[in-house]
Amino acid sequence: MYRTGQCLLNPCVVLPLALACCPVTIAASSVPTHPVTTTSGVLTGIVDEEGIQSFKGIRYARSPTGRHRWQPPRPFRSQRPLSATSYGPRCLQATRQPATDLSEDCLFLNVWTPSPQGSLPVMVNIHGGGFRAGSGNASSHLAREDVVYVTMNYRLGPLGFFAHDALKQQEANFGLLDIMLALRWVQDNIAAFGGDRRKVTIFGVSAGGMAVNLLMANPASTDLFRGAISQSGYATWALPRSRHAPPSDVRNMYLAPAAKAETLGRNLIASITDENHTAQILRRLDGEGLVNALRGFQLPIVDGRSVPEEPGIQFMSGHQQPVPYISGGNSFEGSVMPASGISPEDYQLYWGAMFESTARLYKDDFNIESVQGIRRMFGDHRYLLSAHVLTNAMAKINVPSWRYYIDHADEDKPGTNHGMDGYYLLSGHRLPSGPTRDMALRLRQHWLLFAKTGAPGATWPTSDQQGHWYIFDKTDHIGDVLTAKLDLMVDHYLKRTAVQAPAAP
Repeated sequence: MYRTGQCLLNPCVVLPLALACCPVTIAASSVPTHPVTTTSGVLTGIVDEEGIQSFKGIRYARSPTGRHRWQPPRPFRSQRPLSATSYGPRCLQATRQPATDLSEDCLFLNVWTPSPQGSLPVMVNIHGGGFRAGSGNASSHLAREDVVYVTMNYRLGPLGFFAHDALKQQEANFGLLDIMLALRWVQDNIAAFGGDRRKVTIFGVSAGGMAVNLLMANPASTDLFRGAISQSGYATWALPRSRHAPPSDVRNMYLAPAAKAETLGRNLIASITDENHTAQILRRLDGEGLVNALRGFQLPIVDGRSVPEEPGIQFMSGHQQPVPYISGGNSFEGSVMPASGISPEDYQLYWGAMFESTARLYKDDFNIESVQGIRRMFGDHRYLLSAHVLTNAMAKINVPSWRYYIDHADEDKPGTNHGMDGYYLLSGHRLPSGPTRDMALRLRQHWLLFAKTGAPGATWPTSDQQGHWYIFDKTDHIGDVLTAKLDLMVDHYLKRTAVQAPAAP
């Protein structure tokens, strides 16, 4: 495995919640664009020195505040001339330092285009951040690659994913519904920016990758996108279930009854108020207090509608969207474990009697440090198992899929950290010349080719052979990754979900 010091340039390694991820800010001139007519109004953006037109802070949904908190988003429509030259507020989230650009009224998106005339592929980035942090307020060099680039904000933490007995509606994943409405806006309006609504590719890292998987597993997202890339998603991880979830024997990570989303909601509210939990009182609570009460990452909720079932189960049952799909991750995804809210002790309990036999497969890491061994297990279990199961399941519906693995880090590091695939994609071109930059550019070209053609190129075969991955390093190659380890993790997953394993492709 080739190692290089360039990975230390990634701020996401230090701040794993900043998986929005690693933005490239490009200075813009003050030259206005020609007005563009959309359902959100007649927009005027700005043109930068390279001719890229940006339209920022486009409201795609009405304010989700007051009585509209914990309600599905409502489309925003206007015919007024509007300035689209600055970002809208980021959605409320816990921050380490005071921030003036946070608001519960945050449902805005951004578009960059090389030309409003044409029919270009569209790449929609769903930001990461554990469903509790981050925003789409970041530009990208991708718009200089003959694609239209789109980002959005969506509700986060318990404002975006919440179930409670006092709330009547079935939906619990309001942040996901925000993303779906933003994608509907893209379908309705992207032609005005030179984009082809029939060539929309969604992609995201971590929570963004999980959002991609949730969209793939939701029948209501039909026709919203043509291709999907899940980078370090976690579709095989246990999710809490609301009272509206379908009856199921699905269990939690301890192989005990699944967590009840309403119980989690009541406990969170009880941590910030002693008032009675009526819908009216809940909607009056301070939004900052709600997002600050969350510990660890926010999990989506199986509610039977916005999330019909855990996405891994949907895939294995053949109920995913029939579009080309890429999924994968990095060699040390466990770097994110300290931010997850899951302790090494709790994670060990997930495995019960299976822990010792599984840990023996990680003896090289445990020989260095037990925490490193557990983190490596956690990362493989949460992220790489998901890519393994979901890409295999695509064969069930005869739709091509591809999986990748990045193993490129410093010699003194355990491997490639969580979030690095997003950094390489969006910011790798800014690295100094050398093997890391070359690898990042190759990854970017595969993603761009996928967005433009529906396949990442002839050098990267589909995942028809179980266990084979496209491995990014100094030189790219095809190989088996973690076969024995993932086999045990599949066994644990099947025990937890009680679903039938798909036949090997």
